[in-house]
Amino acid sequence: MNLSIGNTLSEIYVVSSADLICEIDDTLPKVLGTYNIVKWSEITSGKILYQAISEDLLSVGMKIDIKHSGISLEGATITISSTVTSIKGPMVSFDIEVKDCEEVVATLSHLRVIMTKEKLQSKIDQKSLAK
Repeated sequence: MNLSIGNTLSEIYVVSSADLICEIDDTLPKVLGTYNIVKWSEITSGKILYQAISEDLLSVGMKIDIKHSGISLEGATITISSTVTSIKGPMVSFDIEVKDCEEVVATLSHLRVIMTKEKLQSKIDQKSLAK
């Protein structure tokens, strides 16, 4: 695994109408929904790992803590910067900063676990059989 503390990746997303919280309920404001920040943060952090692990491995999100402190409107350009802060065996922690052109809109800490694709498929198969 070619991964070390301090590895960072920044990704850019543009807020579309589908990313606004009012898509859930039109009485809600036309601002970026927290759930999209979480999704984009997981994607960005996962990309750091996918660049560093072998093809038989993948990562899954295990924990995320978010402080969503600002608002972003439709059309805003959002930069998600994820940095590896800890590597303990298969567990990798990230600090994430989310900015638009005006302010930091959120900070997150995120934990992902690296596992074999085979192990995850086995868990999926077991759950499918239980139905």
